[in-house]
Amino acid sequence: MGRVGGALRWFRDNDWTRDLTIGALLALFGLWLAATIEDRVAQRQEVAENTRWVRELSVRDITDPSLVGIDLAGAELSGLDMACGDDSEVGDDGARAANERCWDLRLVDFSGASMAGVDLAGADLRGATFVGSVLAGAELANAVGPTYSDMRDAVLVGATLDVSGLDLVDLRGADLSEADLRGTPGGSTCWDESTTWPSGADPGAVAAGACDAVAQALRISEQDLGLLLEPLDDSD
Repeated sequence: MGRVGGALRWFRDNDWTRDLTIGALLALFGLWLAATIEDRVAQRQEVAENTRWVRELSVRDITDPSLVGIDLAGAELSGLDMACGDDSEVGDDGARAANERCWDLRLVDFSGASMAGVDLAGADLRGATFVGSVLAGAELANAVGPTYSDMRDAVLVGATLDVSGLDLVDLRGADLSEADLRGTPGGSTCWDESTTWPSGADPGAVAAGACDAVAQALRISEQDLGLLLEPLDDSD
């Protein structure tokens, strides 16, 4: 303590050293703050450009729009049509008809996005992230997935969702009140008392070890997950 106290007294009594140190710390803080602001501005610009692109794709006749891995966190996507064709069905082998227009949304970050009323029927949602997303009234029937997906705190009020198709999905904090749920959650879906289910729905108890399995799956790097989630094969 004596050495520490002496050093503190020396630092206090030497104004130029104190001022130089404080100035250096303030400069470093300023550089960190500027870099942080720059990164946030760049991220917002990227999301804005990605949103513009998605909106353009939604009204153009493009076969199988692919948005694999893009950043749409916080985007305004309400009401967009991102579904497969009206007659789209996924076969037992996971294949689709070759002439169908289907959205490839694997690994897309939809965190915090406004997606009320969006139509995702039949879309490939494997690996997509929906933390805090607003999907009220959204259509997710016949979607591929979500799998390997974080849907904590997502608002799915009034949405249509095939919960039996969920695999390695975290639903903790999600609001599924008034949702049209088809099937029952599988053994690799995680939820708890913070999950709100539709009136009368009884998902039963979460499977033992499910939340641990989901947490482990969500730690897989995006690069490795991309290798796991191969594109769907089109049938001939």
